[in-house]
Amino acid sequence: MAELFAAFRQHLVWSLMLFVVIFTGVTAMFANGRLLAFAGGLFRVLASIVATPFLFIRRAVTAVLGHSSEAEARYRASDQYLLNKGMLVLQAIVIVLAVGALSAAIVVTWNVLVPPSEVRRDANEYAKEVEAQRQRSAEADAALAKLDAEWAQKQEKVVAAFRKERQQAINTANKDMTSIESSVQSYAGPNGISTLQNLKQAIAERSHDSYDDIERTKRRLDYIVSNNWYWLGDWGGTLNRWNDLWQGKAIATYQLAAVTIDELRAGEQPSFQETKGMKQRQADSLAEMEQILTVKREDASLKWKAAFFRAIRAFIAFLMFVWLAGAVIEGGWMAIHVADDVRRIREAAPAAAEPVAVPEPRIVIRDAPATRPVAPAEA
Repeated sequence: MAELFAAFRQHLVWSLMLFVVIFTGVTAMFANGRLLAFAGGLFRVLASIVATPFLFIRRAVTAVLGHSSEAEARYRASDQYLLNKGMLVLQAIVIVLAVGALSAAIVVTWNVLVPPSEVRRDANEYAKEVEAQRQRSAEADAALAKLDAEWAQKQEKVVAAFRKERQQAINTANKDMTSIESSVQSYAGPNGISTLQNLKQAIAERSHDSYDDIERTKRRLDYIVSNNWYWLGDWGGTLNRWNDLWQGKAIATYQLAAVTIDELRAGEQPSFQETKGMKQRQADSLAEMEQILTVKREDASLKWKAAFFRAIRAFIAFLMFVWLAGAVIEGGWMAIHVADDVRRIREAAPAAAEPVAVPEPRIVIRDAPATRPVAPAEA
C-alpha cells in the first residue's frame, strides 16, 4: 500500500487524469450515464462517514436526556431490564468518551501547534543576544569604515612621501658612495682599491630580493673590510661607511619595488589590521549566531502542518471509535427490541383450545367366510 501511494505521489497529475477517466467510464457503464447524480450520491455517502457519528451522539444524548421515571418504570417492567440499562449506560459512556476524545485531540493538536514555553523563551532570549552581537558588529564596521575614510584621504600623500623619501635616500647614498670611491681611487693606494673592487664584486654576486638577502650581503661586505684591516689602515672605516651607505641604498631600492600599499597603511595606521580582524570576527560570529537563531525560531514557530496531520489522525480515530461503539450499541438495542417483539407476539396469541378426542374408526372384520345355502334336492 505504501508503494502504491508513493507511486501516486510521484505521478500525481497522471494518476488524477486516469482517475477521472475511469470514474467517468464506470459511471457511464453502471449508472446509465447519470454522472452528476452518481457523483452527488457518492459525495453524500462519503460525507455521511463524518456526519453519522455526530448524529449518533445526538441520538445518544437525546436518549440519555429522555431517561425519566416513566422510562425507568418501563425498563423495570421489561424482561430485559439489565440489558436496557446496560445499553443506556453504554450510550452515556460513549458520549463521555467521545467528548473526552475530542477534548484530548484539541489539546494534543494545540501542543503540537504551539511549541513549549521554554523553547519560545529560549528563542526570544537568544534573539536578544543576536541583536547585541549585531550591534557589536555594526560598531566594528563603523570603526573600520572610519579608518578606510582616513586612509582614502591621505593615501596619495603617504605613497608620494614614501617614494620621495626612499628616492632621496638612494640619491644621497649614490652621492656619498661616489665621493668615497673617488677618494679611495685617489688616495687609498692599491690595497684600498683592491678591497673596494672586492666589495663591488661581492655585491654583484648576490641577489637582494629580501631584507635577509641584503643583511647577508652586508655581513659579507663587513667581513671583507675587517679581513683587510691591517693593510687598509684608516681607510677601513671609510669602506665600512661605504658598506653602510650601500645597505641603506639597497633597502630603499627594495622598498620602492616590493613594499605594498597594505604595508604602507600598516605603518601609517597600526590599528588597521586589528580593527579589520575584529570586524571579520564579529561578522563571522554574527553569521553563526543568526544561523542558530534561525533554527531556534523554527523550533519555536507554530507547527501548522504537523498540527493539521495530528488533528486529522485524532479525528479519524474519533470517527472509528464512535462508529464501532455505535454499531455495538445499536446491535444491542436491536436484540432487545427483537426480544420485546417476540414476547409481545407470544402474549398476544390466543390460548390453545382443549384437545378433542377423535373416535377411532371401526372396521367390520368377518371371522369366517359366508356359506351359500343349499337348495333342496329334486325329487
